[in-house]
Amino acid sequence: MTVKAPPQLDHFRFEMAKPAIGHLVFDTPGRTVNVLGAAALADLERIAAWLPESGLAGLVLSSAKASGFCAGADLAEFEAIRGMVAATAPDDRFAALHARFAPFTRAFRRLETAGVPIAVAIEGPALGGGCELALAGHWRVMADGGAATLGLPEITVGLFPAGGGTQRLPRLIGLDAAVPMLFDGTWLSAEAAVTAGAAQALAAPGETVAAAVAWLESGPDWLPRWDRPGGVPAPSPARLAALRRDREAKSHGHYPAVTAILDCLERGLSLPMERANAVEVEALARLLLRPEPWAMVATLFHGRQAFQRAAKHNSLPRWLAPLVEDVGRALAFEADSMGRALAEPAAVHAGFTKPLPSLQDAVGRVPRPTLVPPPSFTPPTSAQATGLWIDAPSAGRQVRAARLLSRAVLAAEAHGAGLAEADSQMADYAVVAELGFPAYLGGPFALASMAGGGWARAQLKE
Repeated sequence: MTVKAPPQLDHFRFEMAKPAIGHLVFDTPGRTVNVLGAAALADLERIAAWLPESGLAGLVLSSAKASGFCAGADLAEFEAIRGMVAATAPDDRFAALHARFAPFTRAFRRLETAGVPIAVAIEGPALGGGCELALAGHWRVMADGGAATLGLPEITVGLFPAGGGTQRLPRLIGLDAAVPMLFDGTWLSAEAAVTAGAAQALAAPGETVAAAVAWLESGPDWLPRWDRPGGVPAPSPARLAALRRDREAKSHGHYPAVTAILDCLERGLSLPMERANAVEVEALARLLLRPEPWAMVATLFHGRQAFQRAAKHNSLPRWLAPLVEDVGRALAFEADSMGRALAEPAAVHAGFTKPLPSLQDAVGRVPRPTLVPPPSFTPPTSAQATGLWIDAPSAGRQVRAARLLSRAVLAAEAHGAGLAEADSQMADYAVVAELGFPAYLGGPFALASMAGGGWARAQLKE
């Protein structure tokens, strides 16, 4: 059998594993980890278009990286996407976002339906979009011994797995097993993945490709469960309704990615895969019209990475600890001023994940917070609409919650003169991690940018 030459690829390379069995190797150029950006997805679409006429009887997909299979979507591209959204007329932003993210589900589904069985060999982590790519294969073998994992951590940065993750995973392992992966970002070890049914075999490290080839040579029945007659029964409406009540109560309505996942499960799991994937893309485009995911990516991805790199090299900036201390002191001051009995419920309402600090425990450089930043720092003076509750806090608990947030913003801004964007993201991460500042708002600098500098002052007017 003659195998047709593969297309030109930039992020993958093609080789022959055995006669009629190809080997597609994921190898993002210039990176120590594989990531799925626009160029990698274009490669996958080219492969999917080639497979039906390739002459192959099977395809193995693996990684060339020692770091693992794939770390997921290229979140560095989000900065360009954010600029694209800002430059697009508001009425056209949904369509622009939809077009930008449609290739995720489209590429994976085209691979899945190309008519050639695909075996995925996983050594190391397969996370986010990398996990979704693996799930679009027809059989998965994972290296035994602890390094290989499957995970969907998008929720931890305000996003959700919109490359088929909300649709393939529950159909593959069941809704109950999928819930912690989708909503909490938990991972499956290789052994746990096989037990759950997310992977089909274990192999010794370095032997996964050989195991994948052996499966393909066995002439397997490889059609996915959801493409067989009858498909996979959807969970009952009652089960999905109970899940919505539970998860929305836990998120206090602050995390729109949680709602997006719930919507995808309710609307998608009863549909054929193409239509279910369309539900995911629509939900992601609508999610990215909101401010929360952008703030969370900036803080919990970029800010966290910067913080962890600096901490690893013992080079955290000297100004960081005093900034966090002064934000804690400002929160303690406001909590004592309004009374702890009122402040703590307000903090919970705002989304704080830790108890408010006390003045007795706070260690700051000044005896009490400055309410207005010094003249050397001049943030924007006008407030702007965010679409969140902070735009117009109602009487009572919301007003008190907004005052707490405002104290944190102003205390952080007092340190903000000359901070580069990367530094403010690091500071936001430190405040979120150490003080439990609401992650959906990104941190005090992200909140100030989101709502406008005049917002914090407006909340503190008597």
